[in-house]
Amino acid sequence: MTRSRTALLAATGLAGALVLGVQPGASAESVTRADPAGDVEVLVLGNGPDEEETVTDPDETLSDIVSTTVDHRRQFLVVTSRLRDQAGGIGRMTVQVKAGGERYGLVGVRGDEVNVEKVGPGSRYRPCPGGVSGKNGQKDVLRIKVPVRCIDSPDEARVRVFVQRSTSTPQEFRAYFDDAAVEGRGPGSRFFGPLARG
Repeated sequence: MTRSRTALLAATGLAGALVLGVQPGASAESVTRADPAGDVEVLVLGNGPDEEETVTDPDETLSDIVSTTVDHRRQFLVVTSRLRDQAGGIGRMTVQVKAGGERYGLVGVRGDEVNVEKVGPGSRYRPCPGGVSGKNGQKDVLRIKVPVRCIDSPDEARVRVFVQRSTSTPQEFRAYFDDAAVEGRGPGSRFFGPLARG
């Protein structure tokens, strides 16, 4: 290949990366999406049999995702969500993973541990050794990091992220829920990916 042709191909690749907003050398296993503020859904249950409704609460900040990054690394799957306000530290992140024909649920428990469920008949959550969940109220961030061996080390994965919290009084129960960056309404539109393992 001639020097000018090599230079042209290199320039074209760089231009393509700039047009797509990808840094040269960046890998495809990491993606960040913004999420609109004020889109938290709330399930409200009262004491009566007909006292149930789902509403949007634009003032809810403690479970309102504003951006999420999913990074499918060689050894770890890392999910980080920034919230409007996590100072109270009460929102809980749940991650669903589709990979290798299987489905998994990841949830932070007991301080900084992570439990994993391989969804199927008789499935249940089990500890994920090396898995870490964390909250940083000063930066309004929730994070789950698990070794890929806890999800059977897939070559690629699709990931859905949501944050929830709940409150209750003698009169009603409220469950707050925000999905990270829902795009469209078709099947799979709530999932990031597929993301190749780095």
